[in-house]
Amino acid sequence: MHRDFFREDQKLTLPSRSLEDVFSEMANDKFHFAGSIRLSASCLKCHARSRSSKDDRKAGLVITMALMKKE
Repeated sequence: MHRDFFREDQKLTLPSRSLEDVFSEMANDKFHFAGSIRLSASCLKCHARSRSSKDDRKAGLVITMALMKKE
């Protein structure tokens, strides 16, 4: 949807049909979760060795699980 309707140089109206692909994907019986996790200074020792700060950071976490249909 972003590729088709969000352009910095234009203001485009979002047609209601633009979400049909989103809803069809949701019908595939999968659970999707997106959230953030805290990366403490001890995590960042290895994951971001060249960091300039010892402050905690956040990272994105995406989980997708197939769901069982009720019979």
